[in-house]
Amino acid sequence: MGKMKITNADKLGHSLPTNCIVCGHLTNFLHYGIPSCYGCKVNFRSAILTGTRYVCSNQALDNLSHIARCRGCRFDRSVLMGMNPLALKLPKDLDINAIYDELSSQKQLLLKKYRNIKAIWQKVTIIFLILTQRKLPLILSQISPF
Repeated sequence: MGKMKITNADKLGHSLPTNCIVCGHLTNFLHYGIPSCYGCKVNFRSAILTGTRYVCSNQALDNLSHIARCRGCRFDRSVLMGMNPLALKLPKDLDINAIYDELSSQKQLLLKKYRNIKAIWQKVTIIFLILTQRKLPLILSQISPF
């Protein structure tokens, strides 16, 4: 009999994510604390390391096709969905506390601006269900900000 491979997901008692909760693309990974694709990971990391913040006039955080193309909206969604800047390996010259404070403030501003963030979350969940044609992994319900 062959040996069964035990994954970290098996040890944690849930399956790996199937979709990025920022943009909806397929993924099997958690980056910086949330299920996210490589593109969202890189966008978040580069914005943190360079200090560059993009601003979008549309701010269509419920439109996944827009988020995949817009660096500003992708970063905002990453912040709203809970990407953790403390999980990055940063150069010693960057002040992680200042970055964390900035992102906490930005998240609060976005939550005020998008009082219907729960509706955005629900719309994205429905899109994920359509994309995957099955129930979402347990992990999405565990990380829901509500």
